[in-house]
Amino acid sequence: MITQQFLPYLSQHYLSALNNNNDFDVIIKIGEGNNYKEFEAHSFVLFTRSKYFRAALSKEWVKKQDNKMIFHKPNISPKIFEIILKYIYGGIVEIDTEDPEEILDLLIASDELYFEEILDYLQDIFLEPIKDSLQDYIVLVINISIRYPTFNVIKDYVDFTIKYLPHIIFFSKEFYNLDREILELLLQRDDIMIKEVQLWDCLLEWCKFKVELNNSNIEEWNTMDFIRLKESLQPFINHIRFSHMTTSDFTDKVLPYRASVEEYIYDIIKKIFFTSIRDMIRLSFNFSVEQPKRRGIDSLLINIKECILISCWIDNKSNDYYSFSTFPYNFHLLYRASRDGFDNSTFHKLCDMKGPTLTIIRVEGTNELIGGYNPLDWQSPPDWVEGITRDSFIFKIDNQDEKYIPSKPYIENSVASKFDNGPNFRDDLTICGSRCHCEHFGYNKRIISTELNFVMADYEVFKVVKS
Repeated sequence: MITQQFLPYLSQHYLSALNNNNDFDVIIKIGEGNNYKEFEAHSFVLFTRSKYFRAALSKEWVKKQDNKMIFHKPNISPKIFEIILKYIYGGIVEIDTEDPEEILDLLIASDELYFEEILDYLQDIFLEPIKDSLQDYIVLVINISIRYPTFNVIKDYVDFTIKYLPHIIFFSKEFYNLDREILELLLQRDDIMIKEVQLWDCLLEWCKFKVELNNSNIEEWNTMDFIRLKESLQPFINHIRFSHMTTSDFTDKVLPYRASVEEYIYDIIKKIFFTSIRDMIRLSFNFSVEQPKRRGIDSLLINIKECILISCWIDNKSNDYYSFSTFPYNFHLLYRASRDGFDNSTFHKLCDMKGPTLTIIRVEGTNELIGGYNPLDWQSPPDWVEGITRDSFIFKIDNQDEKYIPSKPYIENSVASKFDNGPNFRDDLTICGSRCHCEHFGYNKRIISTELNFVMADYEVFKVVKS
């Protein structure tokens, strides 16, 4: 059997019927007030193409006037319905705007009218223009993901953002517009990549905003101010994992607000001379020691998504072998050049004899992300000392194009140490001060295509610890 489809011609003919045919038997009244318009259509097309209209234009529901079926739809705008009607007749979705709110209106209307086949496409179109300014839209996007559970593309995007990029939510100016119920759901999650003390700070600011406590100097607060904050904190307090804070974090960030959480810290004050502050925190806040700790990484360059990927490479697994719940390593920041300085002596002071380490580099100008893993200790000998290992690797990570290049050594002496150099993966990746040298020498792939010598915008070194 030979089959050839000529669907564009079919689409063209049906659109011609919509634009030129006078044999309409349905009047659809769309919108209301100044934003109102009547559309004419053919019932057989609506019945054939839409489950929604099959039900809405049934004999039990429809009204007739001059032998034409009359249908009202005030909650959709004429502009949006015109796009939908063209899709019904011609199978064409024609969008002439990048305004996220208009695209969202089209998405919601398509969902309401049961055009399930175009929902994923419209979600992609909605998300694309807002990705670069997601902080401005994050509350809107979260609300959509909860209100419309069938929007799987948006739901997955929100879930990824919550897990791996929570700063976009918690440090956005839109954060204060989060509904209480949504904030409570966020605080209950185990997989959110943020420090507990940062969550506490953000929660405090949200609660202060909601009860209009604008004075940042709490020494000037009166009793009623602390009571108002206490009432605002009450639904959330049990979701903050105080036992996972450091002693200094708890002392500096929590104790100043003891009047707003006094019933929770009474035991701390009572037992302060009898037990460690960490034990007191657990006792007084009634948190189980078994409560899972939120996993995160203190980095300006990578997030947990990259940590999971690098964990796969460390264990010689495929890129998707580990997930958030299974990857077996923690990455503890030892050194950040933009914070500690680019001099080699500081690198050695902070990173020597620490065991396995991960080095992450952002290239000046191109923002390329490259790095290397050393399973051995870094050292500071006066002359070059080569490390004998085949378990090291260097890599490039390109999240935008989803290109990940791990490069394994084909020489045994794949790393080297010297007091006046930084991390050294032979000539394939060598750091000295703020400059980096990268060519193809002892590893199986070259990880960067730019000139051999370049300047780094920043670099970080992490101690790699088995969980």
